[in-house]
Amino acid sequence: MKITEVRLLAPFKLRHLCIEHNWYTRGTNAEYDYLLRDLTHDGREHMTTEDLEAVALDIMEHSDIDEEQDVCSIMWLINEASSTVFLKEE
Repeated sequence: MKITEVRLLAPFKLRHLCIEHNWYTRGTNAEYDYLLRDLTHDGREHMTTEDLEAVALDIMEHSDIDEEQDVCSIMWLINEASSTVFLKEE
């Protein structure tokens, strides 16, 4: 038996984080749509660490980030908002 961990990130949860932390204030509607649809959802069955980093970097590029936040702290918050499920394979 093998157990696999899968991380999922719903776009509405990322949207809530952006509102809560005042992120993405410098992005256009098209750029925000890209963040919510293409970087987080787009049929992904698992959000990898690299995917979380891409989301965090995109947020940083389009936000006035306070000096206490860096890519890792933003990734932590995104990961915390994600759902994790465990799948058992026989």
